[in-house]
Amino acid sequence: MVNMQEGRLKIKTKLGILTEIINGNLDKKTSQGALVRILEDKNKKKYVIKSAKKTSSYNLLLQQIKRMRILRNSGVNIIPKLLEFSVNKNQAYYIMPFIKGVSGYQKYVQEVKSEIEFKNRFNDLIMQLNSRLWSKGKFFYEDHYFSRRQNYVVDRGMKDIEEFIKIYPLFQDKLIINGVAIYSLKTLFLQIKSALTFLDDLFKNTKIPQFTHGDLHLDNILVQADGKITVIDINENEQRKNNSIEFELGRLMMSFYREIITNRHYEITTEGVNDFRIKLHKKGLKILNLRFKAYEEIFQNKNLTYWFHDKEKSCKVIEFMEALHLVNVFFRRPKSEIIPTYILGTLLLFKSLSNLKLLR
Repeated sequence: MVNMQEGRLKIKTKLGILTEIINGNLDKKTSQGALVRILEDKNKKKYVIKSAKKTSSYNLLLQQIKRMRILRNSGVNIIPKLLEFSVNKNQAYYIMPFIKGVSGYQKYVQEVKSEIEFKNRFNDLIMQLNSRLWSKGKFFYEDHYFSRRQNYVVDRGMKDIEEFIKIYPLFQDKLIINGVAIYSLKTLFLQIKSALTFLDDLFKNTKIPQFTHGDLHLDNILVQADGKITVIDINENEQRKNNSIEFELGRLMMSFYREIITNRHYEITTEGVNDFRIKLHKKGLKILNLRFKAYEEIFQNKNLTYWFHDKEKSCKVIEFMEALHLVNVFFRRPKSEIIPTYILGTLLLFKSLSNLKLLR
């Protein structure tokens, strides 16, 4: 049982009695509503615990434990070891080693000083993901992939839009962004809903690796001093049990726009009703350029060629997944990020659907 003493977590485990260290609260590092803390034993050896009560992220934690066990038992060592886990009717938790490293955002975006440095680092990242995760098992195809695995994202986004426009009714109309008129996000989602047959056909030849992450953005990647990566917060919900390679890469590519939005490397001004001007700051432009270089590295990497039946089509699918998953959670982002995510995400989704020739 996980207990709190004087505001710090303390737990008796098979590893001994573990106590939360000062400044060991990592709850804000996860969007899943779980408790995440750094603990240490009597010898000062550090661990990380992730815990959830029945009323919060309990089921998600059970799914994570299940998937992590499957991956580790299959020889996938890119995820942390499960040192101990416990499940009862009121609470679940698991304990893993503390891994000293920096986030993927820091390693692949914030610290990068040149294009060459970025290319080397990003290429190493996708090589490790491929050799230590995606290529560790077989692959398969799945009929009606978009309808089965991605349509729920659109449904969830539609519900959020209805709540959003109650607060900001003007956003139900078309937008003008940098002088170009684009459809509202609701209209784009409705267009996607009307094109499920087309989208299922689009994904028909996309390969689905046996082993995937399910939520592969840069904040879920830890990089150690020697460059070795560990991926955390595996997603095991029903829709993400099978993930196409384009979906995995789309989540990864989404990280660049997320970095621009989260750290406010932009300026948005209004010229009139629903008429917006977006100007990226110098750092924002740099990150956007890194995104472009990342796409280049993905499709120039010979080891990834194996995954793509048609590179041009796969590129469009990745861009679509990037845009869809950036914007669909706009209303669940911190308050300061809601409108920027809506505007930038809608623009990105508009462009990707246009490239797929899905807009009338």
